Amino acid sequence: MTSTIKRKLLSLDSEATQSRIRRLQFVYGDDIIYVEAIVDDIQQVRAQTMFSPEEYGPAVCYTNLLWDEDITPENEPSIKDIDEVVSVLDISEWTIMDQEDRYDF
Repeated sequence: MTSTIKRKLLSLDSEATQSRIRRLQFVYGDDIIYVEAIVDDIQQVRAQTMFSPEEYGPAVCYTNLLWDEDITPENEPSIKDIDEVVSVLDISEWTIMDQEDRYDF
């Protein structure tokens, strides 16, 4: 008997959500949601000088959300549900993506 893993991948326009989510992925039967988003003020873009402080800008980042229960087609979270959780995450919960981190799903 062969079992198949059912994944769901959604690519979004980052301007369509308040959290600027670009990509979501999860596996049915698992409780982890992979999220890629554009996070503001996370990456240093200009060093401090004698006359001005360092400046920070946006970067593409990823994180994993632990959902309350295993995800099934019947209880699958909506993009709005995920966006609400992502919008309150602290910057420390994100990892800036390097070119090597980018996945081709």
